[in-house]
Amino acid sequence: MVEAVNEVGNPTILATLTVVAAILPMAFVGGLMGPYMRPIPIGATAAMLFSIIVAFLVTPWAAVRLLEGHATTAHQDEREDLVTQMYRRYMDRLLHRPLWTGGFLMGVVVLLVGAMLLFPLG
Repeated sequence: MVEAVNEVGNPTILATLTVVAAILPMAFVGGLMGPYMRPIPIGATAAMLFSIIVAFLVTPWAAVRLLEGHATTAHQDEREDLVTQMYRRYMDRLLHRPLWTGGFLMGVVVLLVGAMLLFPLG
């Protein structure tokens, strides 16, 4: 559990502080809009800070309490449903067969170019 938190800890903290740094200055807007805009950045900042507290304290604690005594092999006896079987079959081909991988990447490129062409074509 500690390794998992260590792996995602720094990016999580950095992302939270980035959002807070981007949103909090809106709380200091003056003029007529100031009183109307102030609750948004203050609420968003509070939500982000509470979210990081939950991510680092509550979630690991709940995982340890709820998963206590469960081994990683606990689900081996269960049968997979049809959707999971199809997903595994497709992802296995996509990850381990170069022709499938190339086709998938080509499809992504075609979709990206098509989306970019929407702007000049209107």
